[in-house]
Amino acid sequence: MKTKDEVKDFYDKYTVNQVKNEKNLRHYTITSYLKKIGLKKNHNVLEIGCGIGALSELIFKQIPNGSFVGADISPKSIGIANERFKKYKNVEFIVSDMTDFTHSKKFDYIVLPDVLEHIPEEEHQNIIETIGKISTENTVVFINIPSPEHNDYLEKHEPDKLQVIDLQLSMGRLITHFENNGFMLDIFQKYSIFRKENDYIKMVFTRKKEVDFSEMRSLWKRIPEKFFKRIAL
Repeated sequence: MKTKDEVKDFYDKYTVNQVKNEKNLRHYTITSYLKKIGLKKNHNVLEIGCGIGALSELIFKQIPNGSFVGADISPKSIGIANERFKKYKNVEFIVSDMTDFTHSKKFDYIVLPDVLEHIPEEEHQNIIETIGKISTENTVVFINIPSPEHNDYLEKHEPDKLQVIDLQLSMGRLITHFENNGFMLDIFQKYSIFRKENDYIKMVFTRKKEVDFSEMRSLWKRIPEKFFKRIAL
């Protein structure tokens, strides 16, 4: 198992790749989807695993009346991000591995873009507990991760593309951690970004709420039950 210092060192060096490659289709795809599921101009957003801020820039430009916080384990990444975006008053970048993260704000959206697979699974529960503490009753948590099949392919055929920690995550354990901290899974979808086959998974978690199911849709009140019996035969 890699130590945190080894992980920090890897991502400090990885900034060379990030600066060279900057934004790609994954960043634009995630930003577009966040808007689709309700990201508003006045929202407060936390991005966990922000790196040098490639995706961050796309996000915080969507929230001119809100605020953005990016967190990353790599001090060099955060240094680069802070220098790049120092002119933005509503943007903040913090060195943190999220195990002891605190903030004066509560966040409307918390985004984990291809980060959980790079964190040991034994730390996930603590991170998700932290997410619960900095959430409101309306917080949306968006997670993007490679599909297990895609990671399996990389291990066998393109191992040079894997990072210092690159796990095939247990979806069951991940969902359970969120459920134990007051969230429910709203969306789970495999989809394609770079490959013909589905190479990514997007997940959306929201706070558990009591829902009133007493009211019927007016359409179903008007359709006789015998109609449904007839089409079912």
